[in-house]
Amino acid sequence: MSEQVFISYRRDGGDVYAKLICEALKNKGYTVFYDFDSIHGGYFDNRILSAIEKCEDFILVLPPHALDRCANEDDWVRLEIRCALRYNKNIIPVILPDFTFPKDLPNDIAEISRYNGVRFVIEYFDDAVIPKIIDRMRLLQTDNEKFYVSKNDSITKSKSKTSVGLEFTFVISDECCDVSVKNGSCTDKNVFIPNTYEGKPVTIIEENAFKDCTSIKKIEIPSTVKTIEEYAFYNCKSLTEITIPEGVTSIGDWAFCECVSLTSITIPSSVSCIYESAFHECASLTNITISNGVESIG
Repeated sequence: MSEQVFISYRRDGGDVYAKLICEALKNKGYTVFYDFDSIHGGYFDNRILSAIEKCEDFILVLPPHALDRCANEDDWVRLEIRCALRYNKNIIPVILPDFTFPKDLPNDIAEISRYNGVRFVIEYFDDAVIPKIIDRMRLLQTDNEKFYVSKNDSITKSKSKTSVGLEFTFVISDECCDVSVKNGSCTDKNVFIPNTYEGKPVTIIEENAFKDCTSIKKIEIPSTVKTIEEYAFYNCKSLTEITIPEGVTSIGDWAFCECVSLTSITIPSSVSCIYESAFHECASLTNITISNGVESIG
């Protein structure tokens, strides 16, 4: 039987995390190719490439500098990524703290930098990281059936709508773990942001979250959101409809600047601060309703 999941990693800095992911997925019933455990005989290169060709999901573990050596044509991590791209595998980057993509990735694997990754936070490995990886996998398991999804398919897990392609980040403090959201690969014209992700509340629209998303017409923000950070919806030229829910406390600098199609907006009483030029150059904005107690800064 071929493995469903292939784990690609660089042993220098990535082996411990790859092993953790491997064991966690195996414990949940998935078949996993992890080269340290899975190769028992035969030619190393043939076994690796064959496993990628036959797998459904390709998990790429990315500690700091993991892709720096991909400039070498015979680098094995590069060869594995290239193979996964060639066979159109479902690629799930797992991004460790301090990892950044090199500026000049080789052309044959450059597309990997566009994939929406899972942030690795060791404190929330079981409660958030593994569930998020499983959520991105093609083969999703339910109590009664197994079914496949492609990158562009969405699965409704509840009655609430959630746009496909949004990117979520866990924001950890001493007191709690919240979630921030931004656009990853979402191309929806009507964007629906969920109120929770992996059981944690979505409370922050990130800085530059939807900046220059010029095709968006409508955005639905959940009542769990407290902060809309600076430039969050900057230059959303087609945006005509957005509701800022009760619960939002601040709207950042230039948050809605150059939303030239926006005609009206209501600021709820929960908003205590609207920062500099939040609605600058909103040429069509003729109706702004501001509740008592809201302070405009700048």
